[in-house]
Formats: sequence, structure tokens, C-alpha cells
Amino acid sequence: MKLLRPSSPESHYETLRHLYQGCQVVQGNLELTYLPPDADTTFLKVLPCPPPQACGQLP
Repeated sequence: MKLLRPSSPESHYETLRHLYQGCQVVQGNLELTYLPPDADTTFLKVLPCPPPQACGQLP
């Protein structure tokens, strides 16, 4: 899928906020694009990672 520049930055931000606010599971990578530098991303929260071995980290 090709990412296209959104026609309205405000509606793009509101769509992302609506989709991901309160989200508890993201399968794969989550890449948010075309956000202004001062965008409020507090609606995103970091989910706890499973044990280090499951995240590809060594103890």
C-alpha cells in the first residue's frame, strides 16, 4: 500500500487518534506519518513488553 499525503492534516490526526486511542494490541509495526512536530500523541501509550527473550533482547 502506498502512503499518500493526507488532504487535511487535522482530519488525518483525528482519524489516527480515533483508531489508536485505547488500542491494546498492534500486530506488526505502527508507523504514524504526516504528523506535525507539535502533535499531541498522548493518546498513545506503551504496552508492556513480554519477557525479554520474546522481544529479541538478551537478559
